[in-house]
Amino acid sequence: MEQFRESQYEYQFDLYGYRKNRVRNLLKSRQIGFTRYFSAEALVDALQTGENQIFISASRAQAEVFRDYIKGFALDWFDKELKGKDKIELMTDNGLACLYFLSTNSMTAQSYNGNFYFDEYFWTRDFEKLNKVAAAMASQKRFRKTYFSTPSAMSHPAYELWSGERYKERSENGTRRTRDGACIVVVAPPKRLGGQFRVLERIRMHGQSWFYQAEMIRSLTEKYTVDYIGIDLTGPGSGVFEQVQQFYPRATPIHYTLESKTRLVLKAQE
Repeated sequence: MEQFRESQYEYQFDLYGYRKNRVRNLLKSRQIGFTRYFSAEALVDALQTGENQIFISASRAQAEVFRDYIKGFALDWFDKELKGKDKIELMTDNGLACLYFLSTNSMTAQSYNGNFYFDEYFWTRDFEKLNKVAAAMASQKRFRKTYFSTPSAMSHPAYELWSGERYKERSENGTRRTRDGACIVVVAPPKRLGGQFRVLERIRMHGQSWFYQAEMIRSLTEKYTVDYIGIDLTGPGSGVFEQVQQFYPRATPIHYTLESKTRLVLKAQE
């Protein structure tokens, strides 16, 4: 324990006081040593409790940074060379503790249990899917969940977790917010250059089939003079797009990325 304290800066060691919190969610700046700190914290916890520790990051290389730090601490503190690539096994006074270093492929992050550390989660693809699997690994009350990341964009799915909106909805509704968020918006362009766009209709399509959504769009083409139809293909919209193309061949596919969504939000704010 003394080696652990001496190896950390004071601001890093302040995090140790919150180690027993069931969930920790930290937004960090770059190059301040959080990955290094949590590597040390997890190693100490594994040695003291015999509990498994699970490390996930936005890239395989970043997950391996945890492993390299832990191997370095073991060598410096105990003069012990730890073996293992994807898993390190530690025989402790409280039994065998396993340290797992997982990729962001959610299909590999299953069948484990323990405290998990999710590094740079704001930069993870398929965050919702991966987080569902990761959270299940620490579902037992004795395990903890630690999220920490540099920020990316408010449009990233992780924003609702970090901002507390997800927990707010759970407390208000008594259950957790999982939906595809499908919606049709009818927008009228400005009558003159520099004028305002007007939203004429907004129709929520939560839980509706591709066919139903396509037929709703068809009915709107009969109601309005339509110059443009754009459909997001990054989710369930791919099936809707194929249906709409049959009666509106000029429909435009939209391939949203984190960068394009960020530009969209900034443009809307402007």
